[in-house]
Amino acid sequence: MARFRHALPVSVLSFSLLGAAAAPTAFAQDAPTPEQLWSDFAHYVLIARPTLAADAGQALLDADAGALLDAVEASDHAQPGNIFDRASGMEQLSGVAAQVQQKLESARLDRSRDEQRITDNIELLDDGTRPYVNAVRRLTAAGQYAAPQMLATLRDPAKESLHPFVLRAMIDVGQPLVAPLSAALPDLEPVAQSQVAEVLARVGYPYALASIHRVIENPDTDPSVLLTAQKASESLREELREFGNPSSADLYLAIGETAYNQGTHGEQPTGFDSAKDVGLIWRFGRDIGLVPLEVPAQVYADALARDAATTALSLNPELDAALTLFLASDLRAGNNLGEADDPSRPDGWQPAEYYALLAGPQRLREVLDTALSNQDSALALDAIDALANTASIEALQPLTRALSFPDRRVRFRAAEALAKAMPQQAFAGSERVVPVLAEAVRQGESQVAVVLADSQATRNALSDAVSSLGYEPLSGASLAELSEPIRAAAGVDLIVVTGDTARVSAVVEQSGQNYKLAGSQVIGYVDLPSQTALTGRFGKGRVGSFVGDPTADNVGNAVERVTANYSGAPIGGDEAEGFALTALGLLEGMATTPSVYSANDALPALTAALSDGREAVASAAGEALAALDSPEAQAALAASALDSVGDVQISQLGSLAASASQFGNLVSAETGDRLLALVKESEGELALAAAQAHGALSLPTSNAVTLLLDNR
Repeated sequence: MARFRHALPVSVLSFSLLGAAAAPTAFAQDAPTPEQLWSDFAHYVLIARPTLAADAGQALLDADAGALLDAVEASDHAQPGNIFDRASGMEQLSGVAAQVQQKLESARLDRSRDEQRITDNIELLDDGTRPYVNAVRRLTAAGQYAAPQMLATLRDPAKESLHPFVLRAMIDVGQPLVAPLSAALPDLEPVAQSQVAEVLARVGYPYALASIHRVIENPDTDPSVLLTAQKASESLREELREFGNPSSADLYLAIGETAYNQGTHGEQPTGFDSAKDVGLIWRFGRDIGLVPLEVPAQVYADALARDAATTALSLNPELDAALTLFLASDLRAGNNLGEADDPSRPDGWQPAEYYALLAGPQRLREVLDTALSNQDSALALDAIDALANTASIEALQPLTRALSFPDRRVRFRAAEALAKAMPQQAFAGSERVVPVLAEAVRQGESQVAVVLADSQATRNALSDAVSSLGYEPLSGASLAELSEPIRAAAGVDLIVVTGDTARVSAVVEQSGQNYKLAGSQVIGYVDLPSQTALTGRFGKGRVGSFVGDPTADNVGNAVERVTANYSGAPIGGDEAEGFALTALGLLEGMATTPSVYSANDALPALTAALSDGREAVASAAGEALAALDSPEAQAALAASALDSVGDVQISQLGSLAASASQFGNLVSAETGDRLLALVKESEGELALAAAQAHGALSLPTSNAVTLLLDNR
């Protein structure tokens, strides 16, 4: 029995033998040490007593992190990972154990990066084989954070005896030191410059090639350093033979583009510290040494790309691609930064929009192409806004690609910019401008869905499904069969098509060639193999699919998935109304200013907007229709003016008068009779507006005489 008791952890043994009542007061109040708690935790995990282990683990969470690390490192349990692996399988213990493990790892990381600990480990490098190995292991754990002190030691003549060991350790630590050493290399003193160039070559990471070429291209480089740098370049270029002999500017550009693309795909470039959730950008000065700038995670890739781009431009101011990269990364960083601070962006710089305007249309078109290719709505809007304020119509024409972009805001801003330019000659995609403006007019209105199926029963089921989702269905067997109702519709938001991969793909292609359908979402009602094939072919674009029954839930879920990937954040409220009013103003301008555009193409949307629940939109729609030389426009305006009420009715009667004044009476006799009845029944401001419309339409003067005599 005694032997068994001594096998228990000390703290457990003490309390089990004494008991709370029998224990001396002073002893009973002593808290268990971290060493005792860790011993208890490990023991209870190993004998599968999760409740007791959880008690010890909870106490460890309250202990000092450094003391916990000391306890674990001094413990007989040499591999705590095994303890945590075992604990993770115990339901009552796994949560506490994970927290203890995270606390331990955080403490280990903090200790590895402690400046004094790094200094102490550097001093141990020349103490023999075992101290060297242990020191390098700890310096490797510190990673890039060890670079400033290792480089400072290498540059210190008083520590010359350590230099060979530091150089060897730099190579052993390897890749984490490449970025900071590369940042320092071009500005180091000749001896250290030669040493670091050789280290970078030995590490063998091509990232260093840009700074090495920068040293080679510098006419002031020491001849001995030049020879070392050239050898380093030859060594590193073995992996980059297909790139020929690039300049340092080209190489910095490549670094920046790589970082930018990583950010596009949600990845973090080299130098990101996941423990602190920051990325490091390194600066070097001979007086201050190596200094890291901590950049927030959400903009690290952009900050690194921007930094590389500016370095490339400093080496080659004519490198246009570097300027494009700078603009894209600087704008995107601003969009993603939020409330955080980015110390890598100099305080003396102007806002990102300033440089976008300054750079000119060609660079902005390249930024826009990048944004559209990456489906980056915010960046696309930045580029469009800058183009709209700087470019001629010829320079704006590439905006037509944005007219079919998934995000509605991008589509509208592109259409707005192109509409304001009022071009006199047609260009590729110019027919898409008016439909996009019409789409903006009817934001928030009832939406239209085209339903395509060979079976009438399936068409009926799908029509019922989209109707319950708020769409007005247009159903048929093909797009060709529905060409007339599609033409007459204010717009088409959704196409639902049944069939296999080939059928859905054909509808996607056909709709893309129709200016009214090019922005519509396409949902395929397919079997599982076709769904897999469609996902592989179209990815996360305007095409989605569903399997199962043709129910509202299945259709709605598919639409939600596509909308999340394709349409951007919903537009509503004041923003939607602002878009509609802007679009109506542009359409009215098209009707009165000669251009390649025809506002008549928006007639269905304008007619529908007359009954828009937003009074300002309904009134503005009347003003736009009044500018169209069209019997259909005047008839729709007259019908709405007679059926409306309040301020909208007065406004639309004024628009009807304006239409009649410019284009004459284009309404039916029945409409004239209804207007006369309104004149007779109305009073005040409404009576004046009705009388104005009556007079502008040149209705019989006998009406006025009759009214005059009746009221004599």
